[in-house]
Amino acid sequence: MKKSGVNIFGDSRLENLRKLRNFYGKGQQLMMLRGPMPSEIGELVEICDISLNTQLEVVRVIAEICQEKKIKHRIIVMVETDDQREGLLPGEVVDFCRQVVDNYRSVELYGLGTNARCITKNGPAPESLKMLKDLWEEVMKVTGRSMPIISGGNSSVWNLIEKGKIPEGINQVRIGEAILLGHDTVNYKPIKGAFTDCFLLEAEIIEVKRKDGKVYKVILALGLQDVDSKNIYCCSPGLYIIGQSSDHTILGIEEDKFRKSRDD
Repeated sequence: MKKSGVNIFGDSRLENLRKLRNFYGKGQQLMMLRGPMPSEIGELVEICDISLNTQLEVVRVIAEICQEKKIKHRIIVMVETDDQREGLLPGEVVDFCRQVVDNYRSVELYGLGTNARCITKNGPAPESLKMLKDLWEEVMKVTGRSMPIISGGNSSVWNLIEKGKIPEGINQVRIGEAILLGHDTVNYKPIKGAFTDCFLLEAEIIEVKRKDGKVYKVILALGLQDVDSKNIYCCSPGLYIIGQSSDHTILGIEEDKFRKSRDD
């Protein structure tokens, strides 16, 4: 991905970002894709260049720790548009950003961002992204500070990108699933030209028994805590997914195919 032009890597888990930092070293820009937990801020500012923020108290702590360490940290202020996950209401954004600029010199106001299709079933709307851009312009006018980033969403915006409906000015999208798994996150349809089989997931079998007529149940030591079955499929002929619990995945295979697989 880096060789293909991705210049910022993001994750919502600090332990994963720590691994990326150890692998790439100090030269790679890293972004925390979730509001920071107060308990992790000390390590966050050492590992990440950028984080997404909505709480002024958290920004204050980031600023204090950065001042002690004599470093700067960039923040993208998240705005609630139509997803009902994290984000300031549009009417709160300008005052929030003004307070950041006026009070916290070790924090750089780097841009505004929003989410879509994380909680609600609604796909991203061009009107919401246009509102984000308008707020971005207003914040810069009021604060007198330039912000380089308008972060317009995640993999759910792919359809808008493909159809040319992303408003002018949106210059960042936080895309992972669309690249790695090759589908959008609104309709989960394959993206033209992308691969949907880049990863092979292996799991150990912990039980094989015939429990339903001629169907053998194959139980894997793998469950929802590891991966959702909607994102995987069986490569072996005759195997299909029946269901999942938190730490088990149940596959089915008919008797004749089961016996053939054992013979093979």
